Amino acid sequence: MHRVVKMRLSQLNPHITCPLCAGYYIDATTIVECLHSFCRSCLLRHLAGSKCCPVCDILLHKTDPRKAIKADRSLQSLVYKLVPGLFKAEMTRRREFYRANPSRDLSLGRGELAHPGDVVDETETLSVSLELVDPGGRLATTGEHRELRSDFVDLKRPCYLLTPACLTVGHLCTFIRLKLGLSPNQSVSIFYTDDCLSADYSVMDIAYVYSWRRRGPLRLFYAIVDKSKAQQPPPPPGFEGRLSTNKLAADQLSVGSSEAMDDDTSATESGSESDEDSGAGS
Repeated sequence: MHRVVKMRLSQLNPHITCPLCAGYYIDATTIVECLHSFCRSCLLRHLAGSKCCPVCDILLHKTDPRKAIKADRSLQSLVYKLVPGLFKAEMTRRREFYRANPSRDLSLGRGELAHPGDVVDETETLSVSLELVDPGGRLATTGEHRELRSDFVDLKRPCYLLTPACLTVGHLCTFIRLKLGLSPNQSVSIFYTDDCLSADYSVMDIAYVYSWRRRGPLRLFYAIVDKSKAQQPPPPPGFEGRLSTNKLAADQLSVGSSEAMDDDTSATESGSESDEDSGAGS
């Protein structure tokens, strides 16, 4: 299971902002020699009057510094994922610009392109499938969960949903509980492959963490466990012997304590009888 680490966006800003314009990277471009990154337009404007890196002042190329720069799609994808709404806002600005300037260069695109496969906007709707598995991890196709309101839900087939990207795993668990009419003793866990998902994960988080490419619905699994019937895990190997040994020692200690108490009681009674005899003699 992936460990959840929460950070403020302000903590990441030094790593995802352009040193030239102080804004988030747009069309991120990296210098091959020193690996410093900039917005493409910012770097090209700088290289129009200089052949050195704006940060470390290293010489990029003696004749054509553009040969020493390269588009950094991984960095740009990361920025779009980290900054909500940035991709949508950038595409809107491009559409407005090219609408006002139809004869300008189209190298950056007019903003009409669809979402890249790895960028998910929190306002869009995503396709999700839910499939029931037994607690052991096998797909439930044998009808053994037929008691779970099967008149309303076909448990042999996946349940397909169109969900907001901001919908959480906790919401999906609540949906399953209501749809199947589960009792308070029955708990629901949702998985992506073998990983149990945290309740505060959103569908967008799952798509980002597991690199969902939109080649089909986001496939999730859920398991239902009856807490009242849950079996206790077996003790570790060799632990049963220690338990029996400890129990035997405890029983012996209990027997020894009882015998000692009996001896003390007998001694007390004998002492009392001796005192009575002494009093009668006097």
